[in-house]
Parts: sequence; C-alpha cells; structure tokens
Amino acid sequence: MMAKHSQVILMLLLIVLVGVATYLPVLRNGFTNLDDPQLLVNNSDIRSMSPASVQKLFRTSYGGLGGYTPLVLVSYAFEYHLFGLDAGAFHATNLALHVLNGLLVFWLISLVGGSVGIGFVTALVFVVHPLHVEPVAWIQGRKDLMFSFFYLSALIAYVTFLHKGKRPVLYGLSVLFFAFSLFSKLGAMSFPLVALLLEWRVAGRIDRRAKLRSLPLWIMSGLFLLLAFMTHTPFFSQTPPPAPSYGKSLVTFFYSFVFCVGKVFAPFRLFPGYADVITRHPWQSALSLVLFAALGVLTYFAHKRKPDDTTFAVCFFIFTLLPTLPFHFFGQPYEDRYMYLPLIGVILILAQFLPTQRRNSPAGWLAGGLPVMALAILLGVRSYGQSHIWRDSLSLWNHAIASDPSNPIGYLNRADVLKSKDQYIEAMADYDRAERLLPDNAGVAQNKAGVYFKLGEFDKSLAEINRALKIDPLFYEAYISRGLLWGYGKRWGNAVQDFTVALRLNRTYQAYYYRALAYLELQDYGNAVEDLRAAYRIEPTDQVRDLIAKLSGR
Repeated sequence: MMAKHSQVILMLLLIVLVGVATYLPVLRNGFTNLDDPQLLVNNSDIRSMSPASVQKLFRTSYGGLGGYTPLVLVSYAFEYHLFGLDAGAFHATNLALHVLNGLLVFWLISLVGGSVGIGFVTALVFVVHPLHVEPVAWIQGRKDLMFSFFYLSALIAYVTFLHKGKRPVLYGLSVLFFAFSLFSKLGAMSFPLVALLLEWRVAGRIDRRAKLRSLPLWIMSGLFLLLAFMTHTPFFSQTPPPAPSYGKSLVTFFYSFVFCVGKVFAPFRLFPGYADVITRHPWQSALSLVLFAALGVLTYFAHKRKPDDTTFAVCFFIFTLLPTLPFHFFGQPYEDRYMYLPLIGVILILAQFLPTQRRNSPAGWLAGGLPVMALAILLGVRSYGQSHIWRDSLSLWNHAIASDPSNPIGYLNRADVLKSKDQYIEAMADYDRAERLLPDNAGVAQNKAGVYFKLGEFDKSLAEINRALKIDPLFYEAYISRGLLWGYGKRWGNAVQDFTVALRLNRTYQAYYYRALAYLELQDYGNAVEDLRAAYRIEPTDQVRDLIAKLSGR
C-alpha cells in the first residue's frame, strides 16, 4: 500500500524544515582561511561573468586534480555578481543545496526500494547528520553539495529510465546531469558503477545492454579525468611530500572505511584536517574498529531480512567512497566531507530494521516514527552546535586544537589567522608549536620568516628563509620571499637572481611582476616590459597594463 499524497507532502515538509532548522547558524557565519581566500575572497577569476572569464574557469584547475570544479566557481561568480562578497549569501546557497539533496535522497530511495517510509527515514537522517556540517558550513564544501545534487538527479533520471520503458530522453537527461556532476567535482566518477548497480537492483541482472548503456558513462569519466590533467596547475609551492607506498596507501584506504563508519556512529571530535589516526590515536582506531564490526553484524542480519536492499546499500557505500582513494597519496585520507554521499548507504543498512508490518497504520507509524524522530533530534542538536564552530577562522582552529592538540594543522592555520590580525607574538608561538610537531618543514620556516619581517627583525627573517631553502631547494615561494627581502634592502641584483630561480620552478604572476619591478630599479626597461607582458598574460590586471603603457613610451 502506497503512502497517501498528504503523507508524502508532510514528509517533504519535515525534511525541509528539519534541515533548515539544523543548519540555521551557518547563515551568520563568515569566511574562513580554509581555501576561502584563494578560491573566493581573493580570486579575481570570479569577479566577472563575461564569456572569457567563464571560459577561463573551465580551463583551470585550482589546487591540483581535485580542484577542477568549474561549475562551482561559476556559481561563485554568479553570486558575486548579485551579492558581492556577502558571506551569508554563499552560506545560504550551501544550505539550500543540502536541503534539496535531502529531498533527492527521499525521491531516489523511494524509487529504488519502493518504500516511501524508508526513503523518508534515509533522507531525514541524511539532512541532520553531523558529518555533513563540514560541507554545509564550509563555503568550499559547495563542491560536494553541487556534485551530489547533480549526481542524485542523474541517478533518479536513470532509475526512472529503467522503470518507464527505457525512454531515451530519460537516459539523455541522466547523462546530462552526470556531466554537470563531473564539472562540479571529479568524485562523480563513481557514477558508472552505481548506474550498473541500479541495473542489477531493478532488473536483477547486468546484461549486455546494461553494459552498453554504461559505456558512454565510462568514456565521459575518462574524458573528464583527462581534462583535469590538461588543466592541472601546481598545487604544492613546496616539493610535494614523498608519496606513501601503494601497500600503505591501500591499508590506509581500507582503514578509511573503518574510520568513516566510526564517525557515523560516534560523530564527535569533528574538525578539518585529521591526523593519521592509525598511528597517533590508537584508542580512536580501536573504537572505530569496534563500531565497524558492529555495522558488519548489523549488515549480516539486515541481509537476512532484505538481501537485495542490503547489497545495494553496501555497494553504494563502497562505490561512492572509492574516488577518495587518490587523496591517500596526498595526505588527506580522512575528511568528513568524503562521507557526504556514502552516508546514504550506511543509513540504508540501518533502515532495514524499521518495522515493516502495518507501516501505514497509526501503530506502525508510531513504532517506526518515534525512534527515528528521536534520533533525528539528537543528531540535529549535535549538528546545530557544530555549525557554530565554523563561525570564523579563529573559532574553527581553536576547536580543532582543542579536539586534537597533537595535530600541527590546527596550529599552522591559527597562526595564519593571528598573523592577519597583526598578533605576531601569538602567531609565532603557534608556528613554534607546529614546528615541534612537524620538524624540518620548509613551509613553517617560511611563515616564521614572514612574522620576523613584520616585527622588523630582518636578519632573523632572512635566516628563516635560508633555512626553508636548505630544507627544500625547490620551494619557489621562498625564493620569491627572499627576492622581496633583497629588494627591501635595495639589493636589486640579488632580487633578480631569486625571482629568476622562482620562475624556473614555476612561472607565476608574482615572480614575473616582482622581477619586473627589480629590473625597473636597475633601469633595465626592456627586460622590465618583457616581464610585465608575461605577468599580464597570466593575470591581466589594470595595474600591469597601465605600467606597460607608461614604459612603452620611454
């Protein structure tokens, strides 16, 4: 017996109201120093909606392969055009996307499992779970929200295509949404696997036609991966840390399943930039293993009750978590946002234990509804409180340090915040703490050099930059910093040498521009104009254009 239309409307309203109420604090939050300055606040590429500007967003990867998110940046540009740098507007969009995703989860699960009740429970827990605070409260979490919105839309179109006589227009709509999802984040590359999973769930098998239908999806995934490589820009200004062995990375990857499941059941100590919990927090690893084992037992009994639904849930969880594997080679194996879509699979496993008899009777709804609402309230209260932590950068990193005092990431980021507030003594104390946890790190030495410069201790600043370059001779930003320090002491020849080395390592706007200024001081106008033109090709600013025009008349 299907739920009545009035019941469905009530469910949809509850999902919306509970989702909005849970994350209402994010509307008062500001920007943080966690990628917001680079990708939004100081990103000149989103200041215009002109065709040329939009094309540049699709030609550029911001921060490595994982940074190819052109559709997200277009959304930033559109919001900037309407609201300027109003943090509340960006947070409101994130919240709206999350609530819409909750509605799509309800729709998808209702279609796949044929149960509106299971769809409602899954969507309700999905919108309130604390693991989703990071992608909702962090403006840069937009990429997870947007790719999931189009991903879920593509799945709904695909399963409708399978149910409705395989109409080509529905298949085409699914492919279109999949393309939008890929343009939002490469994590969407798992879609072909989930599409085959839907084929199996609906038809009970994956035949030759199903494989042929998946072929264009695999081709699209490969083409987008190639596009990400072609638009790749250097992510590390320092020499990248050595990649762990494949064996260690696979161990870490499999443990990430354990870690993520642990956070589903015990959503505490949530913050960005987790340390290697396997080696540094053995007690947390043990707890995660216990919770993972508990989920394994629950999965076994759920499979006995509903084998097809449970198999679908387990595979959905695994397939949607698979795209995080590459991040284990770049020091980011665990992040809350990685669970945005996979969480649906875990919730589905647990939902199999809801009462299945008399679900549409008052007694049935009471038996299944009260525990679900109680759980939603508990999770929602936790998420509501966690949302306040993202109010600003200082609040965020104070929480991260309090949660894990042995993690250098919190100290480094809080030091950057304190430095921006001209609290140099406090910033230096945090850099020192980070260096004790992360010895012989060129980036820490570079940051300490900047603080010493602000304090007027130029000899110490130079010593720290020299130390950074001794640790990492390929650290191009340190050469730029030392070039600026030479310029401050009017040693223009030394400045030109360091800017030249920086350009050999990475042809950046800053290195060309600063070398041009050094050439001007040396009255070498020909080389100065040449460098200014090179800088203008990278970033066509009015300042550089006017300077070129002024010098061209000499």
